[in-house]
Amino acid sequence: MIKKLKELFYIKKEYCRDSYGIVVKKHIIICICGTKLKIKQNFSEEYKSLYEMFKNINIINNINNDNFIYNLILQYQEPTLFYLKNNSQVYIFTKEFLKQDKDFIYNYLLNTRDSLKYKQIKFLDENHPLYNEHITLSKQGEFCWKYVRKHNGIFKTSLYKENDNIYFKYDFLGLENAIFNDTFTWGNPKPRKYVKGTNLFNIIVSLDEAGQYEIIKKFFDWLFEEFKTDDENYLSQNLADCHFKNFIVADDGKFYFTDYEYASKVPLEKGYLVYYTLSCFKSKFHNENNKMYKYFISLYGLKDKIKTYKNMKLKRLEEFKIKEKDKIKKELANKDLISKYF
Repeated sequence: MIKKLKELFYIKKEYCRDSYGIVVKKHIIICICGTKLKIKQNFSEEYKSLYEMFKNINIINNINNDNFIYNLILQYQEPTLFYLKNNSQVYIFTKEFLKQDKDFIYNYLLNTRDSLKYKQIKFLDENHPLYNEHITLSKQGEFCWKYVRKHNGIFKTSLYKENDNIYFKYDFLGLENAIFNDTFTWGNPKPRKYVKGTNLFNIIVSLDEAGQYEIIKKFFDWLFEEFKTDDENYLSQNLADCHFKNFIVADDGKFYFTDYEYASKVPLEKGYLVYYTLSCFKSKFHNENNKMYKYFISLYGLKDKIKTYKNMKLKRLEEFKIKEKDKIKKELANKDLISKYF
C-alpha cells in the first residue's frame, strides 16, 4: 500500500510530540496538488476507501495553482467535522457528507472566482464552541451547515438525509432583530432536494467561445420558463441573487437554482435579470467591448435599457448597506448570536 501511494502522491513522515517532547503519534502526509491529507500510518480498509475518494476529488480544474491555496487536513477519528470560514460565511460539514458527494467542495464551496477567498478548510476541534452543537445535529441526520451573515442576522442552510435523499433546509437566525430594506427580505424557502452536479460558472469558463454561447443561451431559455410569472416581462422574486455561480447543472443537463436565502420585495424584470446575471462577472461577460456581452444584450433587446439597469443595480446594492439610523440597532441586536458563529 505504501509503495502504491508513493507512486500517486508526494509523501513525508510527520512525528507528533507531547509536552515532554516524547513522540506519541506518527502520521504520513500525502500531498495532492497542494491538498494535504493527514492519515494514520496503519491503513485500514476505511482509510483506503477514503484515499480513493479524495484522490479523485476534482477541485483544481480551471484554477491557477500558483494562486490557489487549499489545505484540507483530515484527522481520522470519530466523529469528524470540517470548518471553513471567511468574513461573512461559515461552512461546517462532516466526513459522512463528503462520502455522499465527493465533488461537493468544488461545486458548492469553491469556484474559480472564490478560490482565493476560501484559504483553508480546517478540522473542527472538539474544544471549538460550535463542535458539540453540530455533533448533535449530525447524529440527527444532518450533514452540512452553511451560515451567511446578512441583514444583521444569519441565513442558515442545513443539509440532511431522508429516505436516501438529501435535502436543503433553510432558517434565518435572529429574524426578529433583522434589518431589511424596501427591496429585499428573507425568502422563507421550503426544503429542497439536493442535486449532485457541476457549478454552472465552472462549466462556462471551461468551454470554448462557441460552447459558452450555447450554454448561456440554453440557461436563459430555461430561466425564463422555470421562473415565469403571470406577467411575461417579469420573473419570480426568488431570483434576487441570480448569477451563474448560484446554479448547478445536473448530470442530465438540467439547471437548478441554489440560492433561495432572500427574495426581492419588488417584481424582477426579465431584462434586468439578464443584465444582472452577465454583469456579476465583469471580466468574463460584462464589458462594452465584449462581443458575448453585446450579443446577449442585443438578442434580448436591452441596449436602450442598460443605463436604467445600471442605476437599478447600484440602488439595490446600496440597499444592502445598513442605513445610518440603524447603526445602534446593528451594534446591539443579535450581537451574541453573530459572535457565536463569526
